[in-house]
Amino acid sequence: IDLVVFVGERMSRAAPHYNNASETIVSGVREGVAEKLLAWLQKGDTVLFKGSRGSRMESILEELKETLCSTHS
Repeated sequence: IDLVVFVGERMSRAAPHYNNASETIVSGVREGVAEKLLAWLQKGDTVLFKGSRGSRMESILEELKETLCSTHS
């Protein structure tokens, strides 16, 4: 795993206990996470997302997908 993304208040408290990734992104809210990921990601990276269903993690993936598809089309 190259990067772990922790989103949400509870996940931000759990992040310091996870040390199996090269890098981590920790955010109490999902807004702005996609921008951080876009600045960091490289082709072939493996990313683990950790957050509750209530934090709507899928919106981060949708934003990434839209941005990456528009820049590569």
